[in-house]
Amino acid sequence: MRARPTLALVVTLAITGCDRSPTDNTQRPTEPVDPLTAQAASTGCSSRCGYLIDVQPSGSSLVFRITEDARLLGDHSDQAYNTTGVFAWSRARGTVSTPLGMPPGEAEAHAAARNNWGQTVGTTYGNATAWEPNGTPVPLRDPATSRRIRGWGPSDINENSVIVGGGYLDGSPNNSRPFRWHYQEGFQFLVPDSTTGTAARVNDAGTIIGSYRQAGSEGPMTWFTWTKAAGRVDMGPGEASAISENGHIVGVDGAGDGWMRTPQGEMVALPKGWRPVDVNDWGEVLLRGTAGVVPPNTCVGAVWYKGYGLLRLTSPNPDIPWCNVVSINSWGDVVGHLLIGSNQPRRYPVVWTWKNNAYRYVAQ
Repeated sequence: MRARPTLALVVTLAITGCDRSPTDNTQRPTEPVDPLTAQAASTGCSSRCGYLIDVQPSGSSLVFRITEDARLLGDHSDQAYNTTGVFAWSRARGTVSTPLGMPPGEAEAHAAARNNWGQTVGTTYGNATAWEPNGTPVPLRDPATSRRIRGWGPSDINENSVIVGGGYLDGSPNNSRPFRWHYQEGFQFLVPDSTTGTAARVNDAGTIIGSYRQAGSEGPMTWFTWTKAAGRVDMGPGEASAISENGHIVGVDGAGDGWMRTPQGEMVALPKGWRPVDVNDWGEVLLRGTAGVVPPNTCVGAVWYKGYGLLRLTSPNPDIPWCNVVSINSWGDVVGHLLIGSNQPRRYPVVWTWKNNAYRYVAQ
């Protein structure tokens, strides 16, 4: 395992290893199989089986993503949805929580993403902040000017500790623009002359996807990709929402209709009325249904794949039908939440998985 990077430019924390362990999944298969093979072997639940996951404390946990090694990463929050700590859940270890410290004079943390090393990104009082795996806060600044990054804040962090999001520098006009930050490479706006926008995701190869609106424009957003080699490449009207490790990208066009761009550059239309949330390396797209296709207080999640079409996900508890979805991995495992309450609903993590993968999450 490679050495864990640190987020701080000056402070170097002791490296004690990441929060993964070979004991997390002693029965882990060597590789995920293609979606059609997985579906054919999933007897009894051809659309995936749903399982409630006992993340503690119950009802107050928001999952950000589901990892390849069957862990759930997310945060705990209070009744006002302020983040109080982060967690990693696995079947072997249960919930492993870490309280988050606050930069001096700041509070109201809102975590947005966490990588496999346990590094977390989000905001405190509207300021961009990262946290080391032990919960130590790292206020994010432009190293060239020492000015704090403010605004929408970070949206993602990859395994190389590249942080992306939308923001502006303290003392500047408060229009959030897509940015990239790295503890060694510094800070940069990806679209310096935009009036609004954000970098939504970054994969481990360093490819960033995001959307922006140009200064003076009243039209739709423009979605883009960014790499070190090519810089920013504008791709057309719309908004990009997710990228897989091998380069599948999903988003919506200027009319709000979903699409997927394959690593070969092919544009594939997604079912109307469904907005893409995430995509895996097979091109399985995780979707949330809009009001036009999903009745109120039901499960808004579905998965689309070119080989099997649209598969709706249903609540594992018929008495609690309302649920959402947030992340999919290359095993085809999906994570989301059952939701109870209307104003600030309590959230109970759910994993939907093919039958042969279920042992990774629940006793079989």
